[in-house]
Amino acid sequence: MSAVAGLRGGALGRPALGPGAVLAVGSASSFLVYLDATIVNVAFPDVRASFTGATLAGLSWILSAYGIVFAALLVPGGRFADVVGGRRLFLAGLAGFTAGSVLCATAPSVPLLVAARVLQAAGGAMLVPASQLLVMAAHPPAQRMKVMGVMAGVAALAAALGPVLGGLMVDVGGWRLVFLVNLPIGLAALAAGRRMPSPPMRPVAGRPDLLGAALVVAAVGSLALGAVQGPVWGWDDPRTIAAFAGSALLAPLVMWRASAHPAPVLELALFRVRSFGTGNLAALLLGTSFFGLVLANSLYLTQVWDYSVLRAGLAIAPGPLASGVTAVVAGRFTDRIDPRRFVLPGALISALSAAWLATQVGPEPAFVADWLPGTILMGVGVGLGFATIVAVCVRDLGPAELGIGSGMSATTRQLGAVLGVAILIAILGPAPTSDSFDAGWWAMGGLALLAVVPIAAIGRPRALSAAVA
Repeated sequence: MSAVAGLRGGALGRPALGPGAVLAVGSASSFLVYLDATIVNVAFPDVRASFTGATLAGLSWILSAYGIVFAALLVPGGRFADVVGGRRLFLAGLAGFTAGSVLCATAPSVPLLVAARVLQAAGGAMLVPASQLLVMAAHPPAQRMKVMGVMAGVAALAAALGPVLGGLMVDVGGWRLVFLVNLPIGLAALAAGRRMPSPPMRPVAGRPDLLGAALVVAAVGSLALGAVQGPVWGWDDPRTIAAFAGSALLAPLVMWRASAHPAPVLELALFRVRSFGTGNLAALLLGTSFFGLVLANSLYLTQVWDYSVLRAGLAIAPGPLASGVTAVVAGRFTDRIDPRRFVLPGALISALSAAWLATQVGPEPAFVADWLPGTILMGVGVGLGFATIVAVCVRDLGPAELGIGSGMSATTRQLGAVLGVAILIAILGPAPTSDSFDAGWWAMGGLALLAVVPIAAIGRPRALSAAVA
């Protein structure tokens, strides 16, 4: 049977893309979304120089708005992918993200730049679960781990390459070029996306739960707001406390609504699937560690070793390259081998890389002897661990659960990104020293090591368990 049997063909009567092309388009689209989560960080000083009258607090929303809105809308995005159709949401999300990129590049003021970043994030929150749904639907279940591992590897590569490409773009043409780099890939993906085969829309037991969606957005958004703005406002600031308290108060309402509505926006039953529940906990821990390490490495090179932004990006590059290669290689085997054989070593190698950086890297630059081994170890650990655990989270879900499952899993990873950055900044303090970076690396390594506990509880894939039985 064809891998895309039962799917609707491309729009306008055009022949549908084959499975390999669907994976390429979906991966390229996810690359854009996760690239923009980190690429703007290195451009921030150049943006600040362009808007000399703006306050630092106002400028910080250029970075914060993207992470908060993206995290808040991922779960509703996953549900809507099931309801309105993966291809429709994919095209709408990609169009919104691409348009937001153009508006960012041309924004004449900080408020308009922040608004364009919100549009980018909203488009990305629709795009990520929709692209994962389309890719999984275009491949047989036996290949799900492989293709999801490839997509996760590409996303991790994008996040880690953000400082590299951002430094290059700023050096070549200034901060506006950072956003324009999205345009050719976005337009090409839009053209190809119209030919993406789309799975049938999921029938729902009732009207979509708009109130539940609003509660999820408010709860996740409040948590992300507190974590993102805590370092800016101060952890004891009433606004930070109110954000965390609001999230805590809304969480029970989200659970109640999800259990009471016939078509909930949040599928609590998915957490009864062992690979989904334990996999998401491991993904949260590994994601927090990974994104904290990415930021720590970038800041260390520019603030302690006094590297230029471009030179720091090039020094970071070996890690993302190792991550991408490792993820692709591991993905070729995860459908046939218990994925714990990859995720567990990946978590341990990630912890080892952080320990290496904390103990071997010192204030005096020593790229080949000290830095390079640590960053390559980090890349291998991320490729084996973080990229593979993303695939584990959705491996045992049914066809009707893929969209919402992808959205919920992506929310977990994004919260990991938000928490990783917040924890690291809290550890570094306002005037980071080499010792405070060591503490940050140890903390990120400890989180990766802690992920070993849920990883061990994941269990065998159903197919392997049946074969053994």
